[in-house]
Amino acid sequence: MKKRWAYIVGLVVAMLLVHVLAYAQLVPDDDYDPLFPVGCGSNTNPNVSGCSHFGTSLYTFLAGEEAQERTEYGAGNFVFSGCLGATAAGLSHTPSACTAYNANIRGTETGGINYPDNSVCWVAMDENRSGANAGLPGFIRVSDKHYLINCSAGSQPTMPADAQLLMKVTTALGSITAVVDLRNLTKPFTAVGGGFSSAGNGLTAAGPTVSLAVPVSVPNGGTGAVVAGPTAAHNIGAVAPGVDINGSDQVTVTHLAAPLPVAQGGT
Repeated sequence: MKKRWAYIVGLVVAMLLVHVLAYAQLVPDDDYDPLFPVGCGSNTNPNVSGCSHFGTSLYTFLAGEEAQERTEYGAGNFVFSGCLGATAAGLSHTPSACTAYNANIRGTETGGINYPDNSVCWVAMDENRSGANAGLPGFIRVSDKHYLINCSAGSQPTMPADAQLLMKVTTALGSITAVVDLRNLTKPFTAVGGGFSSAGNGLTAAGPTVSLAVPVSVPNGGTGAVVAGPTAAHNIGAVAPGVDINGSDQVTVTHLAAPLPVAQGGT
């Protein structure tokens, strides 16, 4: 009896295995095309025999893949916190504890910066702590720091894709006499009501006309907005710019630079 049950169980397991293998043949792996492909084997089978440097490939992938993908989404460089120095009696200062994203790679910095006397210096930051940045000619890296400075540029330098300006520093008579904040503190993705909002730094949102239940104020210079109103007759394009519309329309328009159409069906 025991042998018979063992035979039955073995037969059932064998049949299940056949079905699993058959299903695996019908459902192949996704054709994923990463920016950092594995160094040996294949994307779907990186652990093939003899693939001794897979660990290095995996580290490279994890360190850079997500950042590169966010860059392709359109997310730009920004400062999360800190990264700004103050005026000082000497020619050096330590910017506030810095966390910033360059080429979507997170970098932190707590080191100080020394400046030459009687100069106007531009302070930038990139994702590295060593070497020059080919996109920042004239900039010199602060040793072992994410910071780079340029004290010879007559006007504000342009930034490459993997760097951003933090401040403009003026020195005179042995002191740091002025600091101008040039940081970009706008995060590229901000969740608003279940979606994302962009402030000129990444994601562009587009959607249908929104029906309004509360008054809306359109700031000076606003153009192109479509706001739902009670009926098709409520077309603000027929009203001169600068005229306020109140009451049942529930829309306040302030100094429009162009007509603001109101779609039918709003509340």
